[in-house]
Amino acid sequence: RLVPLFRKAKATLCRELPVLEQLALADFINCGDFERHILRTRLAYTKRRQAMIYQLTIGLRKSIKISRESAGMHIVVQFDSSYRDEDIAESARLAGLPLLSTSSYYDGEARAGEFLVAFAQLTEQEIAEAAEKFAVNLLPASV
Repeated sequence: RLVPLFRKAKATLCRELPVLEQLALADFINCGDFERHILRTRLAYTKRRQAMIYQLTIGLRKSIKISRESAGMHIVVQFDSSYRDEDIAESARLAGLPLLSTSSYYDGEARAGEFLVAFAQLTEQEIAEAAEKFAVNLLPASV
């Protein structure tokens, strides 16, 4: 008489689909916590994105163009042709600014001076500090 009970227990514990995790996620969504999380996260990332754009614009003025696209957790920045990609990358590394060339995303010839700048993992204070150091490190290279 215990065989059906043990079969049910085994099916619950030895499963390929994460049933318990799916039930927990369903509760998270149904009680409204997921929506609140999304709203909080969206607000935080919007503030960080705006801080990154502001700080880069203040520091580098007309030496950069920033994409208007607002998807993702990074911005696309196009640097003036007076900067070498190597100098940009090194200045970012020294400043602790998360920056990555877009060259690996192109099938053909990549755009020189085009980079992704991540902002999601930094606080607004860290963005301000890293962007300021970056601009200070980079500007002498163009003179």
